[in-house]
Amino acid sequence: MTILISLFAFSTISVSAATSGTCGTNLKWTVDDSGTLTISGDGNMKSYNSISALPWYSQRANIKKLVIGENVTSISKYAFHSFTALTEVNWNAKSVADFQQSDIVFYKAGQSGDGINVIFGNSVEKIPAYMFYTSSGYSYAPKVTNVTIGNNVI
Repeated sequence: MTILISLFAFSTISVSAATSGTCGTNLKWTVDDSGTLTISGDGNMKSYNSISALPWYSQRANIKKLVIGENVTSISKYAFHSFTALTEVNWNAKSVADFQQSDIVFYKAGQSGDGINVIFGNSVEKIPAYMFYTSSGYSYAPKVTNVTIGNNVI
């Protein structure tokens, strides 16, 4: 027993959060060292039924920038929930047909800083209805301070 304990005393176990993976059949996600979460690829985001099911869950409080790719067509509820350090959203998706339960997608986003600068790129044709909506039952609406809308929004 003493030998086993002494062996473990000199071992280090390293646990690190994933920095990339998939979040849909044809969607990928990455979080870089500067705190940018990028969702890229084609199609629908996987539906997540809780905040802790998100693959970037452990990094959410450190994500400062969010980049949504041009061909993303749906966003899961909880997707950007509790992104309290978020300061910038670069939304490039042409048209998101499904924005699941919009009142909790950006819940608490940008709360710890000066707010969020949202940029809808020139590839955007349609801004999702109720994108930053928070129903009266939720007290932490996303803190959006500036919005730039690209040239092709209908």
